[in-house]
Amino acid sequence: MRSLRRRGVTLVELVIVIMLVGVVASLSATLVSRVAASQQDNRGRLVLAQSADGAVAGISDELQVALPNSVRLVASTNSFWLEWAPVHDAGRYRAASDSLLASGDPLDLDNPADASFDVIGTPISTVPSGSQLVIQSLGTPDADAYAGNNRRAGLVVTSGGRSVQFTPAGALPQATDTRRFFVTGTPVTLACVSDGVGGYELARYSGYGWQASQPSGTAHAAWGGATRVTVLAGLSGCGASYGTALANIGMVTLRLSLGSGSSKADYLHQVTVDNSP
Repeated sequence: MRSLRRRGVTLVELVIVIMLVGVVASLSATLVSRVAASQQDNRGRLVLAQSADGAVAGISDELQVALPNSVRLVASTNSFWLEWAPVHDAGRYRAASDSLLASGDPLDLDNPADASFDVIGTPISTVPSGSQLVIQSLGTPDADAYAGNNRRAGLVVTSGGRSVQFTPAGALPQATDTRRFFVTGTPVTLACVSDGVGGYELARYSGYGWQASQPSGTAHAAWGGATRVTVLAGLSGCGASYGTALANIGMVTLRLSLGSGSSKADYLHQVTVDNSP
């Protein structure tokens, strides 16, 4: 019988195998590292987006119930000042042409001394201290809440929310078909400003009162008596726009750049605003 010859692994073959194993291990480590880094970046972007969404959600809720035609915007690169008047409650007033009952109290828009009216329908229930009355909120020169020609102070609600009294200050703008009135608070402003360390932050200003011209810029005198709250910090950029292309509907768009480097995320949020007077 022939003897079988056994052949071992040569040194060259062993070196080649070790080199191939090393290459495969290196490629696998690189791939795993990239996948892990990508997942980490995605988690970072998700956290940034969630923080922005939570912060902007409250602002969105406020804008959706803002006084019709009260949104004002001053914007530039990485800076904006968005103002609106919050609404606490709203209803319809009894008009002079609807007064069929002798005991009814209609609102006479042409009478500069008229200082009360009946609420038609659902009674008023939310009247915080310092609230004011706005009639015909059109945002036009003759019916502008910021100018004050359709806004009245001294608001008092009686008869279980079915009667409204206010301080007269001249004739009110002519009626619209809606015959609505609004109980409003003082305006608030959402601003994107420098954080002083190379980034930006969203800040909310309130309690500065009614201003005929929109306040903007960090040095404006209105902010001297205002309450300032940081809504969202750590921004690398921001922008805003406001359009009223559709009848009685406005659209506020907020653009926020969050984070930096590979964890940077761009956040876009749009809010529709009801401008029906």
